[in-house]
Amino acid sequence: MKKTLAILITSSILMLSSATVYADGQSSQVTQSIYKPGVTVTADENSPTGYTATFVYKSSDPDVQKIVLYSDTFMLWDEKAPQYTGSGSNGMNLNNVSGAYKDAYGHLPGDYKDTYWPGGGSASSKLSLELAKVPNTDVWYTQVPLMSGAFVYNYEVTKNGVTTARLDDPANPALVNTATGVRSLSSIVYVPYNAEKQGVGEYRDRSLELPRTDGRKGTIQTITYPASDGTNRGMTVYLPYGYDKNSQKPYNVLYINMGNSGDQFGNELRWMNEGALPNIADNLVAQGMEPFVAVSMNYQDWGHSWAKIEPDVLNYVMPFVESNYNVSKDRLGRGYAGLSAGAGTTARFYLNHPDVFSQFGIWSNGVVPTAEQLAKIKEYNDSTKVHIALGKWDYVTAGIPMHEALAENGIKHEFNVIPGGHDWEFWQLMFAEFAKDHLWKDTGDVWPNENAMPGKVNAASSAGTTANNTPVDVTTTQANVAVDAGVKAAKEAGLTSATVSLTRPGNVTLDTLRAMMARTGMPLNIHADTLSSNGKTVDAYITFDPARSVKDLNLFVSPSSSVANSLRAQFGRLFTNNLMVVSFGQEGEFGQLMEVAVKTDKKMNAGNAIVYSYNRENNTYAKMNTTVRIDDSGYIHFKTRVGGDIIISDGDLTNQ
Repeated sequence: MKKTLAILITSSILMLSSATVYADGQSSQVTQSIYKPGVTVTADENSPTGYTATFVYKSSDPDVQKIVLYSDTFMLWDEKAPQYTGSGSNGMNLNNVSGAYKDAYGHLPGDYKDTYWPGGGSASSKLSLELAKVPNTDVWYTQVPLMSGAFVYNYEVTKNGVTTARLDDPANPALVNTATGVRSLSSIVYVPYNAEKQGVGEYRDRSLELPRTDGRKGTIQTITYPASDGTNRGMTVYLPYGYDKNSQKPYNVLYINMGNSGDQFGNELRWMNEGALPNIADNLVAQGMEPFVAVSMNYQDWGHSWAKIEPDVLNYVMPFVESNYNVSKDRLGRGYAGLSAGAGTTARFYLNHPDVFSQFGIWSNGVVPTAEQLAKIKEYNDSTKVHIALGKWDYVTAGIPMHEALAENGIKHEFNVIPGGHDWEFWQLMFAEFAKDHLWKDTGDVWPNENAMPGKVNAASSAGTTANNTPVDVTTTQANVAVDAGVKAAKEAGLTSATVSLTRPGNVTLDTLRAMMARTGMPLNIHADTLSSNGKTVDAYITFDPARSVKDLNLFVSPSSSVANSLRAQFGRLFTNNLMVVSFGQEGEFGQLMEVAVKTDKKMNAGNAIVYSYNRENNTYAKMNTTVRIDDSGYIHFKTRVGGDIIISDGDLTNQ
């Protein structure tokens, strides 16, 4: 492992500059105004990952002598390192990595290459970085280049010769169970993905772990429940965006456990904090996955005893959740997952209660089934999904013999081994993979009428996108959630029409529009989320009555397009107007007057804005008889009956 750490300090009370941890003395050239306390992630062309995280700790205590940032997942490990199989010293074990393996395969964050993987899980694999103090201030700081994803970190503070460790960031605190006062262990820093610098290999883009910034976020409830031991025990519940306690269709529910974390209590918080479960679920739901509820409990103080956990889950946890939340009471709508000791619990629920749950995520542990258990799970093989995985350098290898036993007996399951250790970087990836590829998918079930809506909203290339702009379908469930949320908001505000937000819908069929209308019982305002084209951002809102529609709705908005380019070519240098093109996928009339509101970064002149219809075949355009107005927010409003291409210009094209 390269040993050189450069911490360059050229700072003052006004400016932080290049106080960065890199290998070989290669410091970032990023210069930032002094940061607020906590962690700030900045795009940085000089960073090997494209991003630099600046950690700032403020302490006015004159007795503080040293502050150290540390994480057991900042270190990088070459994917060429041999797999650990549990047999003696065979392979690299990140839970107790040897000096020889660390020298051969370990790298500092500044050494990043797209064949390196983050990981650790123990003191022997953690990276500690002493913060520099800005002279004559109370600011301590350092900078670290990090790859895409969610990373745990902590501080240790030395005061009067006494060091206190395992401190979360006071400016970026860990999740707290407000019902018990117990705090999770670590703070989290979120880093975006840079494909050019981080590569495009599998698992490189970890944008699913980042929190959403558009408000489409679920909620986390920290509570207690009456447990089998007669006490009130901690519980966390994730409710998806748009959760409706009165929905006719109950939500699928995933029960999920942590392993051993070193603290007797607060274990129920880890998945919702360090595991980034809410962020991953929020992003998948926004991409079209059916929303689900997740519930986590603490079993560490019970030593993860199956004899205690089994009756608690079946007779106390599930009845409590099913009584207080709108969740499924059917095995097809229930799942169980866990990591480490929690994966051992999950494996036992799979082998003993396949009649209670149908989805299982078993990561960094496993249990070899008995003959009796094999016979039982075979009965449910066709309707059960099982995902078993472990890190390549994970010291718990029990998932391997479990996988082999299931494979030998023809039991359907997924098995995966990827570079990683017994740590959150690996578990975050596996939960995301499990949720994305194996958990419940849109079944086509439609409420309230199963014949009312097709299984998918027919999304075209302008459909919802992931972080790398890959088109994603909008599912029936997502459309239903959006409709229900819009109606709820409208009723609470005393309105007679509802605004419904779909994630970048492309073509929405007429049948779907009518079904959405039937579901609401009131007129709809369809809000198409932000659309992007050619690096520009455009917001579009369309108001319509599905009951009067005669065509599908297919919307795409662009601040520049082949239409605009054609006009520029036609008029050459004389053409100076700002243009925007609104493209409907259908020609002809919609059967009603539809109101369109569009916002772009084009600086349209309110007094000169004119709307034209455009004919691509003969490259002609005609002024539309519609009133144009621009509101205080910069939205351009007009009404139209026709589809096809519509040009908005801030000047009269016929006079060019």
